[in-house]
Amino acid sequence: DVGVTGYRDLDRLPGYQNVTASSQELLAGSVGLRYRNLDFSLGAVDYEKGVVSDLMVVGNHVESRTFVGLLGSTQLGLPLFRHSSFWVRGYGGVAPRDDDPSYFGFSNFFFGGFGNNWVDSRSIQRYREWYAMPGFELNEIPGTNYLKLMGEWNLPPWRFKRGGRPSFYASWLRASLFAIGLATNVDDANIRTESASFGGQIDLRMTMLS
Repeated sequence: DVGVTGYRDLDRLPGYQNVTASSQELLAGSVGLRYRNLDFSLGAVDYEKGVVSDLMVVGNHVESRTFVGLLGSTQLGLPLFRHSSFWVRGYGGVAPRDDDPSYFGFSNFFFGGFGNNWVDSRSIQRYREWYAMPGFELNEIPGTNYLKLMGEWNLPPWRFKRGGRPSFYASWLRASLFAIGLATNVDDANIRTESASFGGQIDLRMTMLS
């Protein structure tokens, strides 16, 4: 994946909506590689086993300054019973530290929140993203480098025999439990932060026919 985007009249950072932009103009770019080998059995509601690995170089150019970072992840899944599965997801990233507070938002990664919006077209399991940290405010935890590890258990789904009408009905409900450990600024004991999060999410699939 390769992408370049230019922004003007910024109030907040494009990737971190709770972080104020110190500059109104930004040129952002990224180059990434992703490997996916995923599988599921008949009747599953999500992937049950496999591996996902990605590596990405990201850059922010602002006011003649350029900040380049590297981040990646590896995720491994193991099927259990009745369409349940257990996943281990590891994340890491590094960017050069800049002591100028004017560029704090452009030289740091930020973590916090589930990451979902009220009306959204992206994945409903946003807690699996590298920047998510449920239990903390959105973009609450900054860091120029980080290590993050998550264990996730997707419980067997519950399929409804009856629930609604033929034109609008509930298909299935599935709960997921997870535990996350996060360390930021791991190279400097004076500013290092260590955080943990335990939680869950319930997904309900509705089907509408027209």
